[in-house]
This record gives sequence, C-alpha cells and structure tokens, in this order.
Amino acid sequence: MLTVSLLVCALIALARADGEYRCLTTCPDNWSEFGGRCFHYVSVQMTWAEAEKNCQAMKAHLASVNNAEDNENIQKVIRAASLNATRTWIGGTDCQMNDLWLWSDGSHFLFSAWKPGQPDNWESNEACIEINHGGGKWNDVQCSIQRPSMCAFTL
Repeated sequence: MLTVSLLVCALIALARADGEYRCLTTCPDNWSEFGGRCFHYVSVQMTWAEAEKNCQAMKAHLASVNNAEDNENIQKVIRAASLNATRTWIGGTDCQMNDLWLWSDGSHFLFSAWKPGQPDNWESNEACIEINHGGGKWNDVQCSIQRPSMCAFTL
C-alpha cells in the first residue's frame, strides 16, 4: 500500500512540474466542454494513480472540482457516458499530508462536496477522492481501488 501512495505523490509532483498543455479553442471529439474546460469519462477501471497517468497521456489530469456547477456537470457527464451514477475518480488526494487535500492539476482546493461523515480516512488508508458516493457526494477511499475516471483540461 505504501508503494501506491508513493506513486500517487510522485505523479502529483510531476504533474505540477510540466506546466500547461494546450492551446485549443474547442474540446476534442468525445470530450464535453463547460466552464472553459474539457471533460472526458474513462470507463476502464484503474487505480487512482493509473487513472491520473492515463489522463496525463491525454494531456489532461483527473478532474478538479472548483464549484457546485462543476460538481453537477461532472455528474451529468458520468451519467451520460455510463448510464449510471457510477463511483468515479476525480483528482483530489491528501497523500502528502492527511486532511490537506490537493488537486492533481495543481488548482486550489476551494470547494468540496463530501458525503456527511466524510472524509474519514478509514483505517488510516484513504487518500483519494471518488465522486458519486450517494447523491453525487464525495468519499475518500483507498487509492488502490479500481474505478472509472474523469479527466479534464483547461481550454
């Protein structure tokens, strides 16, 4: 488990070092645009670190959620793509320090939509965020669990 946590932290450090990726004015095919960002649901089940690396391969990151509108729109993309409110990775993690939540894209963590009682860091082993843990709310969960994911980048 320590190896997974170290990999997650290393990916975040690398993500912040490589800067901006894009100079597009519209989203690519199979991506949804809102709020000046492009979002893409990946149905393949992966760990949080694998999902972040996969997003990076698409010149994106796991999605940060900056406000309630982002949270609602991300849920809409997930429901449209999966035909369900599937639990899905977003880009939040506190792997570097418990209860210090950061977004993998380096944006400020100013908004949250935790399910009541969360985050709870159950068994001191939950450092990554899934969305749709009941009513579109967030849950902290083990980063080694496999989930689909939501990638995003800024236009």
